[in-house]
Amino acid sequence: MPFENERKYVLDISLSEAALGSWKRQDIRQAYLAGGARIRQANGDFLFTYKRWIEARKDHLEIETDIAEEDFRTLWECAERRLTKTRYVRQETGAEWVVDFFKADGKTYFVMAEVEMPATLDNPETMPVVVRDHLTFAVPHGDERFSSANLYDVAFASGLLKQICR
Repeated sequence: MPFENERKYVLDISLSEAALGSWKRQDIRQAYLAGGARIRQANGDFLFTYKRWIEARKDHLEIETDIAEEDFRTLWECAERRLTKTRYVRQETGAEWVVDFFKADGKTYFVMAEVEMPATLDNPETMPVVVRDHLTFAVPHGDERFSSANLYDVAFASGLLKQICR
């Protein structure tokens, strides 16, 4: 089964996207449908994803497949929650790092890094300097408050930032 092995880190909102200039950029539109499904447009790709927390494994199951642009547009219209973000991606020491800038009306309201690691690791072997230098909070594994499905809500994300930055 395709289980994720990832860790998340909240980064300081002052982090500039320019600091990630050597990373690969993706502009993302993402939405959530009833029942745990997600749709995503990343540059020219359109994806349908089913993602679910499996309590017995303390891990996420994720199944993803390409869909047609027309299907994406149809599903976008019936989506419950929508968000836009700019993602920066980089490989480092056998792990994939991403930094997401969550946006509303073109302004960043939340910044989070994620690392996808081999199943054999509990924590990343290294952390990119830009992530380490802007680290605000290491998210406990499985803390769903920090899922994009929740962070789409600007008020919720802002409240979460206030909680962790006390």
